[in-house]
Amino acid sequence: MAARRPQSRCFAVAINDIDGYYRYPDLVHFEIEEQTLDSYRRAAHFLNRRDVDTVSIQHDFGIFGGSAGSHVLALLRELKMPTVTTLHTVLLRRSLTYWKKQPMRNRQPKKTTAATATAT
Repeated sequence: MAARRPQSRCFAVAINDIDGYYRYPDLVHFEIEEQTLDSYRRAAHFLNRRDVDTVSIQHDFGIFGGSAGSHVLALLRELKMPTVTTLHTVLLRRSLTYWKKQPMRNRQPKKTTAATATAT
């Protein structure tokens, strides 16, 4: 996105899955400790205090900490700006773990929205 919209200011929040730290490029402005729930809340606080128009969550199973990746929900609940989520994998059948954490609802979305963010 940054290459196609040079007026945008894009940065990343990374997930650390090790006790130490990775050597990230300058594009990474915050690091979340994968298995630490409060780290997801701190990331939301960090993003809420910046001039961020939209957050893009890249979801795949195994990235986020907590039971069935549930820690990402703490981040989503705390964010004050619109969020766009890309689901890289969709399970055909949910395991009992996912069923307990995220029960399916019998309703259809009211609308579907695609968005691109531009910070000015």
